[in-house]
Amino acid sequence: MSTVSPIRTSEPVDVVVGRRIHTLMWEQRVKNKDLAELLGIEATGVGKKLRAEQRFSIEQLVAVAARLNTTVGYLVGEVSAPNPVGPAGIEPTTSTV
Repeated sequence: MSTVSPIRTSEPVDVVVGRRIHTLMWEQRVKNKDLAELLGIEATGVGKKLRAEQRFSIEQLVAVAARLNTTVGYLVGEVSAPNPVGPAGIEPTTSTV
């Protein structure tokens, strides 16, 4: 079975995930303790995950992506834009009615 990496870098996916989450946390002023509460773990555990010492589970990535208003695809490096266009990728519409 061959392994295909969605990102074009020599860095492990865990490192990319940690860096992207950390950047979004900084931009949105989200603290480790906020994510720890969300994930049901200690704040030190969040730090270990951000440094790629421990892995995020799929369930954790989904929760973090929702909290940081991004997608799991962005977090793992499949897409370069951190913010989705809209729900389910649908561009939001405006109404003049």
